[in-house]
Amino acid sequence: MNSHVSFRIAIYFINIYYKIYLFSYKLVITNSDNYLFRLRYINGKTLTLRISLHHLYKIKILDIMTQSVQTKPQIQELRKLLEGIECGMLTTIDDHGSLHSRPMSIWNEIDHNGTLWFFTLANSHKVVEIEHHQQVNVSFSAPNQQRYVSILGSAQLIRDRDKLEEKWQPGLEIWFPQGIDEPDIALLKVKVNKVDYWESSSSFSPQTISFL
Repeated sequence: MNSHVSFRIAIYFINIYYKIYLFSYKLVITNSDNYLFRLRYINGKTLTLRISLHHLYKIKILDIMTQSVQTKPQIQELRKLLEGIECGMLTTIDDHGSLHSRPMSIWNEIDHNGTLWFFTLANSHKVVEIEHHQQVNVSFSAPNQQRYVSILGSAQLIRDRDKLEEKWQPGLEIWFPQGIDEPDIALLKVKVNKVDYWESSSSFSPQTISFL
C-alpha cells in the first residue's frame, strides 16, 4: 500500500465518520517519516492528517476544529485587522521590569481559540523572560492603511511535536533549516486577552476588543 492509497482510504473513512465532504487539501510538509496534509471541508471544518511512511496503515488525526460557522466575532475582527501583515513586535518583561521587543513573523492565522503562534528556539532570551513573566504585548502596523494593532496576552512555550507539525509552513526553513527536527525548535503560544487598535490618523482613542 503506497501513501497515496493510504491518503484516499483515510479521506473515505473521515467522510463517513464526520458525515462531511472534502473541499480541498494541501500537502503541508513531507520528510523521511511522514506526509502531513491540511484538509478543508465544505462545512468549515479543517483537519490535519499525518500518514507515516514507515507504517502506511497508521493514520493519525492531529487536529480537527470548526473555523467558519462557529468562529467568534472577536476572532473574525482580529483576523481582518491582521490581514496582509506578516510581522509584528513581541515585547517581553525581564526580571528588572525592563521591556524588550523583537520582530516576530506570523506564519499561521490566529486560531479559533484566540491564540497567536510563533516559531522560536527554546533556548532564546525571550523564552527565559516569558518563563518568569507570561504577560506579553504583540504590536502590528500597516502604516499605508493607517492601521495599528496592540495585543495584550499571556505566552507559554510549547514543544509538542504534533503541534509543531500542525503549525509548520513552507518557508520557515530560512530560520529552521532542519524543519521540526531543528534542535530546540518550539512554539510560542500567545493567548489573546485584549486588543486595542487604531484605523485612521484622526482616531486618538483606540477601539478595544476583549477576549476575556
